[in-house]
Amino acid sequence: MSYPNLPNLTPTVSLTRSDVVNMLYSAVAMEELGLAHIINAEGEKIQYALGTLAGVSGPAATLQDILNVNANVQSMMDTVFRQEMMLESRLRTVADIPTEPGATGIAGPTGLPGLVSSVNGLTGDVVLEAGSGVFPVNLSLPSDGTLGSYTAPGVYSSNAAGGPPPDGPTAPAPANPSVWTLYVSASGNVIQQLYLSNPSLYYRVYNPSAGGWSIWERIGSIRPTGETGSGIICSSDVITCLRSLEWGRTLTERDRSFCFITCVSDDGQYRNCLNHIRRLFVPEGYRVDAMAIRNAPGLASGYNAGVRASGAKYKIYLHQDVRIANRMLLHDLLRLFQKHARLGLVGVAGCGRIPASGVWWEASELYGKVLERRSTFGYLSFREVEGDFQPVDAVDGLFMATQYDVPWREDVFDGWHFYDVSQCFEFRKRGYAVGVPSQRDAWIVHECGEQDHDPEYERYRVKFVQHYFV
Repeated sequence: MSYPNLPNLTPTVSLTRSDVVNMLYSAVAMEELGLAHIINAEGEKIQYALGTLAGVSGPAATLQDILNVNANVQSMMDTVFRQEMMLESRLRTVADIPTEPGATGIAGPTGLPGLVSSVNGLTGDVVLEAGSGVFPVNLSLPSDGTLGSYTAPGVYSSNAAGGPPPDGPTAPAPANPSVWTLYVSASGNVIQQLYLSNPSLYYRVYNPSAGGWSIWERIGSIRPTGETGSGIICSSDVITCLRSLEWGRTLTERDRSFCFITCVSDDGQYRNCLNHIRRLFVPEGYRVDAMAIRNAPGLASGYNAGVRASGAKYKIYLHQDVRIANRMLLHDLLRLFQKHARLGLVGVAGCGRIPASGVWWEASELYGKVLERRSTFGYLSFREVEGDFQPVDAVDGLFMATQYDVPWREDVFDGWHFYDVSQCFEFRKRGYAVGVPSQRDAWIVHECGEQDHDPEYERYRVKFVQHYFV
């Protein structure tokens, strides 16, 4: 098996859009070729173990040898299958890229003139720089010059070579009076000065009708750094790890932030989960956090602790064994939530009308897609969603995304079952819609493995039915 060769690119790269698209196609094709070689090699491995590989012979294999080879090949094929999913998604994305620009559209009408007719008295094409006089900057002025002489709007800074200015602030005096910067603005005969000398900020105003300059007033000062706080404190030490993953701009506004909240009992599983979160494309100007919640007595109580600790508007609750395959997930969620204000919660799989048993997957109308990995891979594909999303009664708790905070019913569901269906009912009781979004391909991979039946499941099912149906 050889390495693929891409065209040699000289230091001067000149590529058209069509060239780039063709290279992306070539990259996918080369990866497919590599996978084909791997599949062929795995097939020859089985042939060798069975003694049917032409021209090659080896020692006779025992039944255990053949089973070991089969398990090894199965593991490799699982990896190849996952890579094939990524390649299919990449190929579809490349196929959607337009390669030929359309015709130039008709020029629109000339816009109305702006409301600003001049800048500091200048008209025409005004260049906003110091040289134009729009906002003059004066550097290295004598530090002992008279501040009252600086009355033209602009910025003035000392050379720190002399003493303090004779009319500078004195009560209290700055720590370094020879080092200062003065900001001046004027409105008619009224002049305002802002004097900065580390670590303090002072202000005064000149008003002829008031008899001249006012006294300097200190309006701010940098104080010593306080002691480090104790951080986030949660009841019962539920949260033992808070991890931030930031891409692009870091903003603190609640409406421009996402938080992934996961109850963690297996660090290896969670690391894999985080690796997929880090690969997501993040909307411009948004912040993304990932929060691990440990030692929670139940999912509802753990998620409530996450809600209390996170100020993010958009919260994604997911299991530690979930791998996000849709790298545009955050963009898709943002588009959904911003377009549909009533849509409070979405999941990747759910039921139209929940049956009397309370078990969502026993319903007659199921929606969504999930790629599962138990002993082998399986693809759960229910009814296709028409439009942006399908309103449902309930969704599965392996992935739940919200744009509003509704308390999880830990008072009723204090364990690991029916917390999800209960939360869907709580959202709907408050007038919010619960939905399954349209997914061209499955958004997530659920590496749940083979799971034993939990005897507690039936107890919580009965609690759910009694609480919401009786």
